[in-house]
Amino acid sequence: MKIIRWEKFLDAMSETRLQDEYNQEVRKCDIFVSLFFTKTGKFTKEEFETAFEQFNKTGKPQIYTYFKKGAKVGTLTV
Repeated sequence: MKIIRWEKFLDAMSETRLQDEYNQEVRKCDIFVSLFFTKTGKFTKEEFETAFEQFNKTGKPQIYTYFKKGAKVGTLTV
């Protein structure tokens, strides 16, 4: 198993839009895992949509999406 982490991409040296490189990796993967807490950004949405589109075309990647449940704002005590 090879894990691709976005932190390993070097955006300073990219000749293309870096998000396109992420999306290319998403298209090649066997498993796509997304983790959410309170919200998602537009690029995360784009990555999920890329994975979903690829899944509909080829049956891969398997998509796993997880949401963290946390304390509501103002209810956390220390």
